[in-house]
Amino acid sequence: IDLAEVSAGGGSVAWIDKGGALQVGPRSAGAVPGPVCYDQGGSDPTVTDANALLGYLNPDYLLGGDFRLNRSAAERALLDNVGQPLGMDVTEAAYGIHRLVNSNMARAVSAVSQERGRDPRRFTLVAFGGGGPVHAAGLSRTLGIERILIPPSPGVFSAFGLLFADVEHHFSRSYLKEFSELDLGRANQMLKDLDDQGRELLLAEGFPQERQETLSQVDMKYLGQTSHLTVNLIQKEFDSTSLAQLGESFQQEHERTYGYRLDAPFQLCGLKIVARGISLESRVPEFINSIAPGNKLGPIHRQVFFGSPHEWVPTPIIERSGLAGRPTDGPLIVEEYDSTTLIPPGWQAALDSFNNIVLEHV
Repeated sequence: IDLAEVSAGGGSVAWIDKGGALQVGPRSAGAVPGPVCYDQGGSDPTVTDANALLGYLNPDYLLGGDFRLNRSAAERALLDNVGQPLGMDVTEAAYGIHRLVNSNMARAVSAVSQERGRDPRRFTLVAFGGGGPVHAAGLSRTLGIERILIPPSPGVFSAFGLLFADVEHHFSRSYLKEFSELDLGRANQMLKDLDDQGRELLLAEGFPQERQETLSQVDMKYLGQTSHLTVNLIQKEFDSTSLAQLGESFQQEHERTYGYRLDAPFQLCGLKIVARGISLESRVPEFINSIAPGNKLGPIHRQVFFGSPHEWVPTPIIERSGLAGRPTDGPLIVEEYDSTTLIPPGWQAALDSFNNIVLEHV
């Protein structure tokens, strides 16, 4: 799992830099006082304020109607702090914030995809969190991604991940040696020590030997490089055969990541053990029901801004269950207790067998 963080949350503050350019983040209004539209004392316009003004968020339905947004307060703050200084009306300013935060997120995705030799257009974007599904289509358009998946209960999806994930521990130790100078006995002992640590910890957590699994990995690079790649050690110990396999695996990974391979010596950087505890039963349920406190959606349509050439469009507002059956063309907004999914024109949405919302660019 490789994480790249970017300050692009709903509380990220929009501001004008010394050069007169619009910026979003890294400063955040947080949960307290939060965005201006929360009406809890916040004065700085945020991404959430912009999304509310563009019609993406229902001011009367957040948290199933239990939390209302002050749209007029958000409009004043955004106009005073962003619109007027830049000579924009409030809609232009709000849409500029929305597009800028999408661009910030796209750079983070590029850092773990394009910059490592992976074409994001070949992947499905999984969007979750309270605000992720609001930005998923705009982010996908920037990256050329054609398919998006929104899991059930997206606002608490991270919490589900914490509960459902297998028990796993990572152990590592630095060992910087060129392959030709490698002490195989010492390297194997270091690897065994890490493996023993992992198995002892799993045993203390209630996983007997037969329900333990360990994966051996190494960090390595070409001699003289500044960055390394991680490669699996298939045989779980070092000998002439495993070193040859490591070399070829590294060459393949380097070519896939950077587009080329070299005829250069290899250098070991570190050793890793991933120790996993295997549960007797799957920790992942077969089906997750979305939180459904009851239909409080109110208006069936709302004016929503999608930028040029569509501008303001009367957009249907439905619940997730409303996508059951045949695929539905955007524009469309799916409102849930814990999140909102924005489906712009040019996208089609449907439910799959696991109750995920699947968006396809058409």
